[in-house]
Amino acid sequence: MKRTIAFLMVIAAASLAVCFAANSFAFGKSKLSAKVIELDGQSVSAVGNASLTMTSSGVSLKLGQVRLESMTAQSINVDLKKDKNKKLAMKSASATGGVVIRAKRADKDTGPDGKPIIVIHDVHASAKSAVMAEGQDYVKLTGDVLVKITEPGVAEPVAEITGEIVTISLTGGKIRIEGQGDKQADVTVSPPQKESK
Repeated sequence: MKRTIAFLMVIAAASLAVCFAANSFAFGKSKLSAKVIELDGQSVSAVGNASLTMTSSGVSLKLGQVRLESMTAQSINVDLKKDKNKKLAMKSASATGGVVIRAKRADKDTGPDGKPIIVIHDVHASAKSAVMAEGQDYVKLTGDVLVKITEPGVAEPVAEITGEIVTISLTGGKIRIEGQGDKQADVTVSPPQKESK
């Protein structure tokens, strides 16, 4: 009996693919949850109401930086790597099916005293698919992309971006919008209207 149990444990440990029927998998400061999560070596697949949440590091955003807070989709795939402390961290990620991304973005504005200030905008993006490349320095959204950027205390978006492909730099503050075929890229910028209290 002991040999049978030991043999089964060796078989289970040797298997590279592990499938969880539900819930979540945490790595670094991120958590992946879905109806089904499958681990295969250094890759994790989440299928069915997949959600990837990232915990803030507590470090303030610098001008031009974007911090991803969450990504939801029908399926999310994450490739992992070990960081300098030998802990698992995200190497790259991709999502398909009703992708929604929430993020914060640091932009330059002018304060009431006329001096430059950094304003943290909320970013809400939706697309058919999304890819976060290795190094996590940009997110590429594809298919019926809609990005809304809102300012604190403002009901309507200060900017609305539509296109077939939108690439958002996470470190340089740049956004590239592309149309495809007969679909044009479009950016609408509205002057902020402060809500009345």
